[in-house]
This record gives sequence, C-alpha cells and structure tokens, in this order.
Amino acid sequence: MSTPPPPRRVGDGGPFWSRLIGTPGAARRARLYEELASLLNAGIGMRSAVASLETQAPRGTEQLVAAWQSSVVAGAPLWEAMERRHDAFGPLEIALVRIGERSGRLVDTLRGLAARLEAEHRSRLAAVGAVAYPVTVVHVALFLPTIPLVALPHGFGAYLATVAIGLMVIWGVPAALVALYSARRLDPAFSRRICRIPIAGAAIHNAAVQRFAWTLGLLHDSGETSDVALEEAATAADCGWFRARLDGAVRHIRDGNSLADSVRWLEAVPADLCDMIANGERSGSLAESMKRAGELYDDRATRSAKAAAAALGAVTFGIAVLIVLIAIVAVLGPYYAKLFEMTG
Repeated sequence: MSTPPPPRRVGDGGPFWSRLIGTPGAARRARLYEELASLLNAGIGMRSAVASLETQAPRGTEQLVAAWQSSVVAGAPLWEAMERRHDAFGPLEIALVRIGERSGRLVDTLRGLAARLEAEHRSRLAAVGAVAYPVTVVHVALFLPTIPLVALPHGFGAYLATVAIGLMVIWGVPAALVALYSARRLDPAFSRRICRIPIAGAAIHNAAVQRFAWTLGLLHDSGETSDVALEEAATAADCGWFRARLDGAVRHIRDGNSLADSVRWLEAVPADLCDMIANGERSGSLAESMKRAGELYDDRATRSAKAAAAALGAVTFGIAVLIVLIAIVAVLGPYYAKLFEMTG
C-alpha cells in the first residue's frame, strides 16, 4: 500500500499559469478582505458573513468565497480552506489569516492584509506605467519600419512572419523568465542567485524581507512561540533563500538562544533587520519594530522596482531606436549608394 504524499507547506505555491490566469488581482482581493472585515466587525458571525459575500464580493472573487464557504460550513477555520487552494491564495495571505484566527484579531489582520494588497497593487501600476511608453514604442518600431524592410521586398506573408517572431520575443522571453522564477523561487540556491542580481534582484529580495518582517512581528504579537514564528515568517517570505539555513536557526532558538541571534543564521536576512529584531527584543516592542522594518523594506522594494522598470524601459527604447535606424539605412542606403556612384 502506497504512502500518501506529505501535505504541502504554506509557501509552496500553486501552478504558475493557474495562479496567473485564475487568481483575481490584488485590488479585488483587497476589497474582498475589507468587506469580510467590515461584516465581522459589525457583529455578524463567520458563517453568515461568508454567506453574505456570495452576493457582495467583488467580481472575479467567487472562487475564493466558495472555498471559504465550504470551510465554514464544515466548522473549519478559513485558513485551512485557503491552504488547500494554493492556486488562489498567496502564502502571505494564508499565514496572516491563520495568525488572525488564532489570536482572535482577525478583523485587524484582514484590514492590514487589505492595506498591504492595495499597496502592492499601486506598486504594480507604477511599474507598469514606467514601462508602458517604451513598450509601446518598441511595438510601433516592430510594425512600421519592417514594412520597407520586409513587406515591400519579400511580400506580406514574410512581413507577418517577421512581426509574429518579434512579438514572440517581446512577450515570450519575459513570460518565460517569470514562469521560471515562479517555478523555482523556493529553491534556496536559485533564489539566492536571483536576489543577488542588481536592481531587479534587489526588488525581489526587499519584498521578501518586508513579508518576513511583517509576518514575524504579527506572529510574535499574537503570542506565538519564537521558533514557530520564525518558521512561519520564512515561509511567508515566499523566497527559498530564507529557508537555506532555517532548520539550524530553529534549533538555535530551541536550544535557549534569543530570536535575534537565531535569525542571524539566515543569510537572506539583512544585518540591519537583525539589529532591529535585537533592539525590539531588548525593549519589549518587537511587533512595533517589525512594523517599522516592514515599512522600510516596502519603501526599498518600491524604489528598486521602479529602478528595474526604468532600466527595462531604457533597454526597450534602445531596441526600438535600433530597429528604426536599421529601417532608415535599408530604405535610404540604396539611394545614397547610387548617388555616390554617380558622383564618383
């Protein structure tokens, strides 16, 4: 008789394309969590609140509400239903809802999660806005200059083939890179290399540190033990680099050492965050220290993402200029060659 596979950890995620296509965006999920928090804060029971969401939930979040509904009907907590749906819920969302339900502060946790998702949505819009113009330019450069380069001398079929190949490169390469990272982000060696890439890697690492710090502070504030809090925070970071030496760090805590000394085992955690954890432990305000750390690294992640978008925009714009120059040379080159022959 075969042994059933072990349950998947919270941070293991789901299939990339399933999450990309089937998961509602951060803005819609934020409205869903805010709506649930408002219903619970009004004194409505969990089962009635989730039932109300079937008609009040934002469009596109029906699958999330259905997962919650099946859980509360069976008398199970929300986070268990979310844990079974890795294709729909992110690891940070699962961890924070678990924290809220265990600590009895679910309303505050849901509102904090909604605020976090709204900030994430704004950051993504800013990044998209930074690259929108150069991406538009490179598409124009692909469609128009290739007319004299390909369509006129070789026909419309060759032009369509050239444009199709160009679009595959423009959209296929970034999609393949995102899919690769999504599939291997929990591999410690792979994620370590990615996080050390200038600009883009810094954005990924800072975002992971922000999730780690925020979750660690919430877990500590809810009364969770330090070893469990560290494991949960490393999972919520959604980055394999944070798990590279996690077992040793957890053992260090269980041997009677402080959380700050144990966190230093994790090479993915920056030194300044380790110092903030140590100061928080000494002052008895670790949750507040981690809140400030989360805000600090959220700001760093936003600035890194904007810098990465600007660099991508510059590269894209340069490609567009190169295509236009090639088209100009291809069109005017023969005329200048004849002119030189006549004057020579």
